[in-house]
Amino acid sequence: GSSDISFDFLKKKISNLPLEEFTAGLKDLILSFQQYPTITASAKNAEIFCRTDSSDYKAMLQYLGLVINFKDPISKFAEFESRFYDGKLRGRVLIDMSQVPPKITSYLRIKNATANKLKDIMVHFSKVHGKLSGQMRFRNFPDLNLKGGLIVNNGYIEDFEFLKWLSGFFNLPKLKKIEFPRATINFSADAQGAGLSNMKLVSSDVALGGAYHLGTNNMVASKL
Repeated sequence: GSSDISFDFLKKKISNLPLEEFTAGLKDLILSFQQYPTITASAKNAEIFCRTDSSDYKAMLQYLGLVINFKDPISKFAEFESRFYDGKLRGRVLIDMSQVPPKITSYLRIKNATANKLKDIMVHFSKVHGKLSGQMRFRNFPDLNLKGGLIVNNGYIEDFEFLKWLSGFFNLPKLKKIEFPRATINFSADAQGAGLSNMKLVSSDVALGGAYHLGTNNMVASKL
């Protein structure tokens, strides 16, 4: 059959992580148990909402497909894929039930999504144009940890406040809009804080690189 389902995890701050709320909703969910212990599921739309102590984030998935394997009593395995705006998303989740809480490791890949369409996920994407691809990994053992990397190809950046200031201060109007063949960035988040690293952007007019880290007690370290 088909139905709608939503999950709402109430506000609960864990250690130093900024996560306060997480909500997931599935539209037109269809479950099949015909090949149990393998379960298949699909949903026309999925909406994911996350709130931290500083911002709200929202992601939309379309035509989500999911396969979950319950054959092994200890190790569970799931794979999923969907449209991700105008790109594609694929992932897998490994769950080890040998302890409480279970060990969870998940991997996610994004391919060819238009960067500025992801502004609801992160407002800074509204300033970035080009095709975005990336990968990330999440695990909850031995500690909560999220890390990954993003690549934007054949794009441009415009109206970043820092670049606008730099353009005016040094009288470099080309910095207001920077075209580039490729830009890359790595990111990570754990109980000690969150940060960006290995930022690289090279164009015919400018080369930018740097790192940023927000630690405990909102201590900031940055380099450009």
